[in-house]
Amino acid sequence: TALSTVELNCRISCRVTVVISSNMDTSATTVVRRIENQLGMTVIIIAVGHAVDFTALSQLASTPQDLYAVPVDDFSDLQSLRFRLPILVGEI
Repeated sequence: TALSTVELNCRISCRVTVVISSNMDTSATTVVRRIENQLGMTVIIIAVGHAVDFTALSQLASTPQDLYAVPVDDFSDLQSLRFRLPILVGEI
């Protein structure tokens, strides 16, 4: 999976992973927690679409989840994050 690739390739210098998805596998929780604990990485989840179970997906985000779990209506709404996301990542 993409998270496994992040885990393999970011052992030294990565501090933040941003996951953008409209169809996320909530079984990724184990990998996300391992990335946080072993690599010290913060995971930001951007859930795209109304069909996404945002409550379940927010559990994948690092804490505080109200900060690191971000819902958007559709992929075109990602543009609305163009100012917020760099600030959020820069504060980590």
